[in-house]
Amino acid sequence: MDSKPASPRNTSAFTLPEMLTVIAIIAMLAGLAGMAMKGVMQSQRLDEAGRVVVGKINRARQIASARNENVQVRFIKKVRPDSGSTTALFWQVQAGIVKSGTFTPVTEMTSLPQGMVISPSATLSPLLASIASGTSTNPAYEYIPVGISPSGQADPPSGLSLSEPVKWAVTLVPETSQMANEVDEVKDFITIQIDPLTTRTRTFRP
Repeated sequence: MDSKPASPRNTSAFTLPEMLTVIAIIAMLAGLAGMAMKGVMQSQRLDEAGRVVVGKINRARQIASARNENVQVRFIKKVRPDSGSTTALFWQVQAGIVKSGTFTPVTEMTSLPQGMVISPSATLSPLLASIASGTSTNPAYEYIPVGISPSGQADPPSGLSLSEPVKWAVTLVPETSQMANEVDEVKDFITIQIDPLTTRTRTFRP
């Protein structure tokens, strides 16, 4: 019986250049996926920051009505420990009642999510630029106060009128965009408009 020699088995393998090309493509795709995930997480933190500010204003309005007293919402500016910077930023919000010059908190001091701040720009946050800042000594921080009366109407400070609703707005941005002065300079932001007659809020998101 004749026997035929076994034919050599066809084998295929990547060459070194092909392997390097595949690795480079995988690395590029992983980088793109990481950037996309980072963008999604930042967007989620910005949404949460908006909920913090709106929730604090709504809570202050409820307390003012229930207690029949003026309640002050403070947009707090101080150095943020987790930012790695010594620059003071607007990143906390608190509500309280002021009597005889003493601020008594009625809500906790709530921080915006990491990396999110309230823009100090007069264009993006005209409310902050229109009201004179105050200073707390214990604890130490600078703040912009917004008063809310029991009727729900804002208690306008000197220099800001109830008839100028366009000025009753603040804009939340990523900390990396804190120096931006125009909307076109910020890729992602949330603007919160406060109706000075009712202190109800509307949120705008691009």
